[in-house]
Amino acid sequence: MKGNTWIEGWFQKCEELEIKPWEWDFKQSYIKEPIPKDKSSIELILDYKSRKLTEIGICNVTKRRGRDADCDKEPFYIYQLLWSTDYEPKSESQLNLDRYNLIRGETMNSFWTTFKNSVISSKNKNTLYNEIGINSRKSLKYQSHLLISNAKFKEFKQIKDNIAAFEKFATATHCIGNFTVLPHWMNTGRRPFSDDYWDMTLQSFFDFFKPIGYWKQFV
Repeated sequence: MKGNTWIEGWFQKCEELEIKPWEWDFKQSYIKEPIPKDKSSIELILDYKSRKLTEIGICNVTKRRGRDADCDKEPFYIYQLLWSTDYEPKSESQLNLDRYNLIRGETMNSFWTTFKNSVISSKNKNTLYNEIGINSRKSLKYQSHLLISNAKFKEFKQIKDNIAAFEKFATATHCIGNFTVLPHWMNTGRRPFSDDYWDMTLQSFFDFFKPIGYWKQFV
């Protein structure tokens, strides 16, 4: 009943803010005020990656924020209703946060993977790196805050040439349609061979399940 109450409250918030449920950005869980309509979705996702979203926002289930924020863990009660996930936390603070939980929410298509590779492969990367102080010998993930400065992320050639597509991708990344549930070990194991690309993950599932006649049931 508690889960259903949360879901009903979430639907009410969607209606109140005039947002279709499938377009609800779960980064809203770390922002108290409604996300501004004119906010760049790319900039917002870089804020998230830079751990700048430090508030307990609207419909926050996990009570996490900042460096601990994890969007795909927030729809816990939706997963529980749809897939009857067994884990029942003893308190609000334990909701789906135990790293050993067998089944947990995960993001299917990673914006950061495609965005990062596009930044790195841009022809004008070295010039912009020098201009905004990015160290090419260090992980871009931990320097993402530098990309936000003066909206410099828009100047990398691969991003600039595809800015509308990247904005659309960023907008959809942390919506319910890009989330699924997976065993923790499976999600961790898929990264080395798939680089977080979901089509490669699905191909792997197909190759495993098809020979044993379980592919249709999995789908």
